[in-house]
Amino acid sequence: MKSLNSIGQKFADELTHVNSAIEHQLRAAEDADKIHVTGVGATITKAYEQLRNASENSDEILLLQRAIRRFYKRLLLTPEKFSTSGTELISELTMAGYLENDSIAKTTADKISQFAGQFLELRKALPKTINGDKLNRYTIDTLSVKIESLLHNHGRELALSNLAYNYFIKAIDPEKLFDHKPISYEAMLLAATQKTILRYDDATVRHNLIARYGISIADAPAYQLFNQQLDHMFANHDSDVLLHFVDRRSAVFRVLNRQIDDNGLPKSLTKQDSFLNIFTTATSKSYHAISRSVNKGVWRSILFLIITKFIIGFAIEAPYDVLTVGAIVWGPLIINLLFPPVYMFILRLTLIMPGQTNSRELSREVDRILYSDAIDTIYINPKNTSAGFGKVYQIVYGLVVLAVACGVGYYLWTIGFMWVQLLIFFVFVSAASFLGFRLSRWIREIETIDGHQSLITTVRDLLYMPFVAIGRWVNEKYARINIVSRALDVIVELPLKTLLGWIRQWNNFLSAKKDEL
Repeated sequence: MKSLNSIGQKFADELTHVNSAIEHQLRAAEDADKIHVTGVGATITKAYEQLRNASENSDEILLLQRAIRRFYKRLLLTPEKFSTSGTELISELTMAGYLENDSIAKTTADKISQFAGQFLELRKALPKTINGDKLNRYTIDTLSVKIESLLHNHGRELALSNLAYNYFIKAIDPEKLFDHKPISYEAMLLAATQKTILRYDDATVRHNLIARYGISIADAPAYQLFNQQLDHMFANHDSDVLLHFVDRRSAVFRVLNRQIDDNGLPKSLTKQDSFLNIFTTATSKSYHAISRSVNKGVWRSILFLIITKFIIGFAIEAPYDVLTVGAIVWGPLIINLLFPPVYMFILRLTLIMPGQTNSRELSREVDRILYSDAIDTIYINPKNTSAGFGKVYQIVYGLVVLAVACGVGYYLWTIGFMWVQLLIFFVFVSAASFLGFRLSRWIREIETIDGHQSLITTVRDLLYMPFVAIGRWVNEKYARINIVSRALDVIVELPLKTLLGWIRQWNNFLSAKKDEL
């Protein structure tokens, strides 16, 4: 039986320290005064949050952070409330179902208020040239992550990303990967591990790097410079290359991530045979958990497609029919409404979970990472992109794509589709393809070997990959403007949350009056 190597021992020690800190926090929280929230408006708030999250289709681990961000974006209308916003935020998050009632200490709310006040001062101190989305990235987004990390301790996850970082810093030769070593290589690698293994977004990585490098929000010029460097790093092509490279080699860390909350894990790590048995069980659990997540993601994606299609159908397609034909053309409208969700469901049937061969390779890999004395450099294939296969493949692929698009377009044209309806059809099929592809990536995330390819999956990939590329582009543009979400924020959320906040204040007043009588 082998002992832990240096990076494995460092991981076990960090987990032990984090577990001790979490246990101390839990004991301290038991005796603390908690915030109790009355249930007035809770049903409406939860229902709205479900609708709002479906319209954005964000990763589930980011929902709480996004809810906090929306709260502080609304609060920009009344910035004087930032320094006293903690209790109101906890009340809203509790009513929305993100937090359990009577679970958050009043001292935590005070810390939130303090953080919010500090970031408001930072916002004022930054130059006027930093405005709009960039100003929000530097302040509101980072504040939201900081508050979310205060509500949920992510120390174990960060310990895992540190393990991956310590492994990849030895296993990757940047000279072979890039033909040079990027200036920000270490920060790029840390960002890559957090994005691929923990599924953190840019805002979360930004916050973690600010904390790791000790950048103070009290020093606005230094804070501004560091954030500008991060903007450049996130947009850098080298970062994208490293991200994809790490992504394909992080399956073992993602399985570990599903076992990271086990308090007994640090002790188990010291016993090789015991840990490998635990890891095998964790692999099986990962397969089942990802299968459930994919199913849940399919239904969320279907709901997202239906909501956006209803809005676009009645905002664009129906008025276009009335203007050009004089009446609503129901055939294309119904096809455009029903086909993307049905197509999404069919895509789910082609997603296959890994088998025992993948499980055995995962066990061998985790054994090498944690218990091997020497860490071998990862082989870097110079032909690691589609461009490396030559122009013939690209030309044939392009002809197949063109043939499929023209064939589908011609058929739809013959059954009554017009240009606007065709455009909407292809946009929504592309969006559904991208959402299906994103779900397939969840399965690929725990594959340490290439998954089994059947004739069906090969044909699927050949036909739907072009739509995936278009869907990715549409998704990026939609995420930036997201008309549906912005409309909900202004038309529904702002008046609804304002009214419910006023009702809570009024209930608190009445409760105080009762106590006086």
